[in-house]
Amino acid sequence: SRATITAIDTNESMISSARERLLSDHPEWTNTCNARVSFQAMSGEDAASKFPNQYDAVWMRYLVVHVPDPIALLRAAATCLKPGGVMLVEDMNADGFISDPPLYANDLIHRAHIAASLKLGADIRRGPKVGGYLRLVGMENICSRAFVPQFGRGVQVQPWCNTDSAGEDFDSAWHYDQGLKLLRMSLESAAPNFLQLGTCTEGELDAA
Repeated sequence: SRATITAIDTNESMISSARERLLSDHPEWTNTCNARVSFQAMSGEDAASKFPNQYDAVWMRYLVVHVPDPIALLRAAATCLKPGGVMLVEDMNADGFISDPPLYANDLIHRAHIAASLKLGADIRRGPKVGGYLRLVGMENICSRAFVPQFGRGVQVQPWCNTDSAGEDFDSAWHYDQGLKLLRMSLESAAPNFLQLGTCTEGELDAA
């Protein structure tokens, strides 16, 4: 492929880590990386003035929920597209995480995360609104797919770790335990920020 890629993030350290990971995972790109992949520390909105009508495709993952003005971000992304270009937006709805049987830790992490995002001017429940946002910025032929992450001991639960395994047999007990480990790791990692923002208490974390 002769494709070129521009990777954008507002965080300089994330940009540096992405560049290092690319060269670590694909050492064969060492001599061609700068010509094929450009890493830019900037906001999506700033990209509109630097890269107008430049890209065949724009891909955004977990951005719409984290910015104060999602319409401005998507309008900027649309500006970067060539006529007929494609925009792919992956995002989340923190209200849509399901556990069976119910887990207090699952409820706590998403409730605290939603409250934290609102305090920071974001909203991690915006995923279902993306289609409407795209219409507002003038995008056409909008299609959407939804994946509901869930884990549990029920036989019919779709594995969170493989969205293409519908109808396949899997060890539901192992699946539930792995989901529980991931949930607890996520809660432990996020706990200091939740406490600092006041979106949960030490007692709630201990109970989880």
